[in-house]
Amino acid sequence: EVVWYDKSPSAGSLDVRQLGDGDLFLQEDAPSNCFEEINLLGETVNLWNAPAQYPVNIHEGLVTSHGTIMYLSDISEVVSNFPSSDTVSNAPLKTATVDDNPVVEISLTNSTLLNAWSPLDLLDPTRVTYLTYQFYVAQGVDNEHANAIIDDTNDNSIIVSLRDQNAVYKFDRATGQLKWILGPPANWGANWQPYLLTSVGTPFDWNYGQHAPEYTSDGTLLLYNDNNDQASPFDTYVPDQNNYSSAVEYNI
Repeated sequence: EVVWYDKSPSAGSLDVRQLGDGDLFLQEDAPSNCFEEINLLGETVNLWNAPAQYPVNIHEGLVTSHGTIMYLSDISEVVSNFPSSDTVSNAPLKTATVDDNPVVEISLTNSTLLNAWSPLDLLDPTRVTYLTYQFYVAQGVDNEHANAIIDDTNDNSIIVSLRDQNAVYKFDRATGQLKWILGPPANWGANWQPYLLTSVGTPFDWNYGQHAPEYTSDGTLLLYNDNNDQASPFDTYVPDQNNYSSAVEYNI
């Protein structure tokens, strides 16, 4: 039986987290573009407005131990030499507007913008996968589709999941330096080869279109592997009747 329910303040409030005091923390995309704390009576306790230049992406928003709010955003960026196809390896290159999903950090005290880390600054902005042209959004080609953040307090790092890159990556919080990339190794340029994690053992389940990475108490990384037909870059998107989704645990 339903014990209680409360209508969300916004149709875009898709992710809800319970805070240590029992209140609920949720994010709202445009036009509200804010974060809200409500108690179990449905009353607003706190409200934080996101910076206008970094609108709220509904996939992830969390309160950190640093006294901040960390979330994903959507902004348009122009990328040169971008492949015009994700199924033809030698497709003509073009100048494209892409949807960049920076990790943004604001103050929990007064909503002041503190940091913004863009995947385009850390990873190959021209790398495409078979998921690149699956969706289009208002900000451009959906080539990243960030969907999760881990604030790794073990070594002051941040971990991000990029669904359309079939990649989870980690970078240093203080310096912004890339630490590693978890994902199928195909189609990564020379500059990113040193950061690719190497598979151990066979068969090995790489992550495709993954969601919801989290650390376990054993220090391993658990994620939901959507698999999405296990297609490599430049493979045609053809449904595979033998494909399956699964939970996968990695020892990083």
